[in-house]
Amino acid sequence: MNAADRMMFLAVATTALAAVPIGAQADPPPSTVTVKVRVADLNPYTTEGGRRLYSRIERAAYAACGASASDLEAIMMARGSCVKDAVGHAVQRLKIPSLARAYIKRNGFETAQEFGITTDVLIARR
Repeated sequence: MNAADRMMFLAVATTALAAVPIGAQADPPPSTVTVKVRVADLNPYTTEGGRRLYSRIERAAYAACGASASDLEAIMMARGSCVKDAVGHAVQRLKIPSLARAYIKRNGFETAQEFGITTDVLIARR
């Protein structure tokens, strides 16, 4: 996937595991929910664009996980693992330094390391 394809729409996908009663014989297959994030109207390579894109990814993750940012967990900055995983994987896949910086500012460097999120940019020189 090239950069132009990534920038048209970003899909935040989550896997929601259904609750299984204790003693069930087999686990049901997980379901995947995808929410598209519009990015064509912003420049995610700027600091402000990275912050705005991060906010959109986070809102999409809450929607895909069936959660709300107004839930007590989210208010106390302790998002559920579904939202945390969806945001972390989406940011890591895009590899946009300004988006990574927004993620690190919100979640901390240690959490970013869990998902392999870094702001390192390689520069080719002659």
